Amino acid sequence: LVNIPVARMEGGQSLISTATREDIVGVMVLFDREGANGKTVNQLADYAAMRAFARTRDARGEDAPDSILGLFDPANPAPAEGLTSFDRAYLTTLYSGVPHLPGISKLLNVGRTLQKQQQPEE
Repeated sequence: LVNIPVARMEGGQSLISTATREDIVGVMVLFDREGANGKTVNQLADYAAMRAFARTRDARGEDAPDSILGLFDPANPAPAEGLTSFDRAYLTTLYSGVPHLPGISKLLNVGRTLQKQQQPEE
């Protein structure tokens, strides 16, 4: 980096709001050819989107949410066809609101966002 960003603001720093934020500059998602065999292009693209736009791990095991992140779990007999409601709520929550809040603070609201998305519009 040649021009390193510097945060200059008065009274904005606290334990809740940070003075700086992390922006995605570049991402590369690689797939093992054998692991990707049998997966659709949409599944791979949605999986790559979740891995690129959020700090995530693969969803594995019984307690794993219904997510495209379970795409490569050998114990998952029917992986998601694309982004699930959980995935959309996760990304919506992560990228909504004030950009200077730590991601973990935002992700505490994924359940609430998921409920809002699943309620029929009145």
